Amino acid sequence: MHGEAIGLVLGWGERWVQGWVFHIKEMCIHERYQGQGFGAKLMRGFEEHLQARGFMSANLQTGESVPARKFYEGLGYKQCGYVSLLKKLG
Repeated sequence: MHGEAIGLVLGWGERWVQGWVFHIKEMCIHERYQGQGFGAKLMRGFEEHLQARGFMSANLQTGESVPARKFYEGLGYKQCGYVSLLKKLG
């Protein structure tokens, strides 16, 4: 840890009708540091950073039956009314 990166959050901000939303594309913690609270600390700090810059919410997508879902729900993320649609090309 001493100066080395152990995790990151990637995504983009987008202006919607009701204000700015941040779309989290990826969040990861180096496997050596998983399960020790670093992911929750990173997310809380990142959310504070977003809130201080005027974002009204953060959203993300994760699998229904993957461990990450329980992690995000534990941080207060909830299912919303959006439906994820996919179209295979080619």
